[in-house]
Amino acid sequence: MSIASTAESEINSWSSSSVDESFTPINDIKEVIPLISINNEQEVHRVAYKTLQQCIDLLRCLPSDDKYTYESKFIPSSTIGKHVRHLYDHFRLLLESKQLKEKRKTSDGNISDYDDQYYEEQKDESKFWIVNYDNRSNNIPVETLRLTAIKRLEQLQTTIINDCTFIPFNTQIRVDVTVDSEMLMDPIPFQSTYGRELWFCCHHAIHHFALIRVICAEQNIVVPEDFGIAPSTLQKRYKMEHNS
Repeated sequence: MSIASTAESEINSWSSSSVDESFTPINDIKEVIPLISINNEQEVHRVAYKTLQQCIDLLRCLPSDDKYTYESKFIPSSTIGKHVRHLYDHFRLLLESKQLKEKRKTSDGNISDYDDQYYEEQKDESKFWIVNYDNRSNNIPVETLRLTAIKRLEQLQTTIINDCTFIPFNTQIRVDVTVDSEMLMDPIPFQSTYGRELWFCCHHAIHHFALIRVICAEQNIVVPEDFGIAPSTLQKRYKMEHNS
C-alpha cells in the first residue's frame, strides 16, 4: 500500500470525537476589495487576499510552534511550516520582485511601461519583470515561527491591496524555470502575464493547503471542509448537491 493510501486510510479511521484542536476561522474578514467585483482583476486580487487569509486563520489557531514544526509521518520531511514558507515564497517572489519595487518608487501608479511589451522588443533590461520561483529561501523564521509567518503573510496582503490592484492582467512577465536537475544549464525563460502568475500562486497555495490538511489530521487539528480544495472542485460539488 502506498504512503498516500496508508495516510488516507488512517486519517479516515479517526472519529470526530478524537479531535482536540479546533480550527475557528475569523468570520468577519474585512472585505478590503469589494465582494462584488467590477472586473476580473479585482476578483483575482480579492481571491489572492483571501487565500492568504485562510492560511493566517489556520496559523492563529495552532496552539504552539511545536504543531507548526511537527514532521509528518506520511509526507517525509514535511511540516506545516515548510509548506507555509514555500507558498509564501511564491507570492513574495512575484509581488516583491525587484522590477515591481522599482516601479513603485518611480511611478504614480501607471504601470503602462509593461503593457503589451514583448521582451525581445525591449532594449532596457531594467523594464523586464522577471520572476524565478526557484530563488526560494530555506530554514528561515517563517518556516519555524508561526507568528513570524502570520506577519509576513499580512505584509503580502498589504502589498496586494496597496501596490498591485492597478496592474493590468496582460502585463508581460518572464518566468525563468529550472527544468532538469541533472542538466547544468541556465534557467529556461517562459513568457507569461501578471494575471496568469497571480492565479498560479493562488492555485499553488491551495494544493499545499491540501498537504497541510493531512499534517493537521495527524495532530488531531480540525480544518474547514473547503480548506485545500480547489475552487473548481467546490463548484462541482455545489452543483451536484443542488441538482440531485
